[in-house]
Amino acid sequence: MRRARRFSAAALVLIGALTLLAGVGMRTWWLPPATISASVPAPSGSAPVTVIDRGVGGLGQGKDVTVSVRAAGAFVLARGRATDVEAWVGPAAHTTVSARGDGLAATTTAGETRVPSPDGADLFISSQRATGELTHTWTGADGVDSSLVLTADGSAAAPTDITVSWANDRGTPGAVPLLVLGAAALLLGAALLWFGRGGRRRGGRRGGSGEHVVLSTGLGTVLVSGMLVSGFLTAGSLPARAAEGSTGTGFADAGIALQPPQVDRIMGSVATVVGRADDARSGAALQPRMSGAALAERTANYRIRSRTPGYRAPAAIAAGPVLAQMITTGADWPRTVVIVTKDDAGTVPQILTLVQASPRENYRVVSAVGLLPGTTFPQAGSDQPGARPLDPAGGDGLTTSPRAALTSLASVLTAGRTAYTATVAKNRFVDAIIAGQTAAARTNPGARLTARHTSDPAGTRVLQTSDGGALVIGTLRNTVAVTPKEKGGRLTLRSELAALAGVKESGTPVDIGYGESVVLYVPAAGSREALQVIGAAQELLSVTRR
Repeated sequence: MRRARRFSAAALVLIGALTLLAGVGMRTWWLPPATISASVPAPSGSAPVTVIDRGVGGLGQGKDVTVSVRAAGAFVLARGRATDVEAWVGPAAHTTVSARGDGLAATTTAGETRVPSPDGADLFISSQRATGELTHTWTGADGVDSSLVLTADGSAAAPTDITVSWANDRGTPGAVPLLVLGAAALLLGAALLWFGRGGRRRGGRRGGSGEHVVLSTGLGTVLVSGMLVSGFLTAGSLPARAAEGSTGTGFADAGIALQPPQVDRIMGSVATVVGRADDARSGAALQPRMSGAALAERTANYRIRSRTPGYRAPAAIAAGPVLAQMITTGADWPRTVVIVTKDDAGTVPQILTLVQASPRENYRVVSAVGLLPGTTFPQAGSDQPGARPLDPAGGDGLTTSPRAALTSLASVLTAGRTAYTATVAKNRFVDAIIAGQTAAARTNPGARLTARHTSDPAGTRVLQTSDGGALVIGTLRNTVAVTPKEKGGRLTLRSELAALAGVKESGTPVDIGYGESVVLYVPAAGSREALQVIGAAQELLSVTRR
């Protein structure tokens, strides 16, 4: 029995040594690399665009992926929503880098050979310029399903020498249990050998067969338990990549057309461009960031002030702080964004409507109006700015269609009465316009004035609000026909009217054109509330003689 005990102790020491050696090996010789890397095979191609597909970013399984790009000269790397990148590339020739297992594959698609630069373009969440080499960290924590774009000068071949790397989640968690079990087995085996020697020196056969049975049973239990524990932990260490996901907090809403960094960048650019144009009184300088009614109204203001210095200047565009916003969702164009800003306590909040006509164009302000006193800007939904665009001609789910709402407002203004219809709630804008029309007729007894307000259906844009209603952005055209009451009578024009007419007096009828930008709230179907005017602005546009 003593020989069996010595054999068991020696076996335990041997198993412990082997187990300990295996644990050390897993932490040294067999330790997998901390990161995994993959490169584009045989990088080449003449396409002006390289797209690094969203699947490459997914190699990190929610963790950061490092993208290293090498090129002979200058290039741009930009990141955007995957669907936006696809739309921006459009018909252009491009090389697509995609994930294939733990490696990369590249395919080239023929097409147009020139593209604009994505650097600073509104469509992209971020962009970087580099020469020779660039390392970009592609984060998966913001929750945005994104792709990367690479271009050179727009016509030369885009970089394709690309390497990506990410943290290796195939670690060796089984090493620690092996080290612990190996050390324990060594100590236990050594202890058995030591006590076995001690028993022989004392010459006693202590414990008898019962003790020997207990030790043998204990040894078997330790060995079997060690094997089970080691095997269980090793099996449990296998990576479950499919079950992993991003744990980042992400942006407020990854499905909206613009993320917070884009909003800040766009508003800063708009404020800068418009501010410089205001200083120069240049309509051409406005065009990169203004179009539609906003461009026409501001350009007309510049023309008047060039001849009438005392005429009021338009309100400056404030980049922020942003008080409220509604950002369109979806993957279609044109896209509409409504931003409410206020630069200081002494100014009226501005409701700015920006439109992106196509993927490669920047957002332009199409409407800039002041928030009317006593009104509240409707929210897109809870704490998320995403808003669904609606058909301006459709009235499903609303008390009236958006275009019909604008027509109703135009009818109230044309009627020239302070009494409102059941469809339009009382507001400061209507009161001011009607009061102005009444005062003009009273102070010009020798002329006949007729005001007619009409809506412009082409410029109407609609976003759904959180309560099922709609925010309607539209424009009205106000034409005031002025005719002398007496034959041979002459009309004397105020300085701002003369600046546009080119004359100070007219013996023929004069048509004065005003642009009226409005923002309305149309309640959801079933509501008893009338439509509300929450923002408006009027600007003199033209004076023509018949």
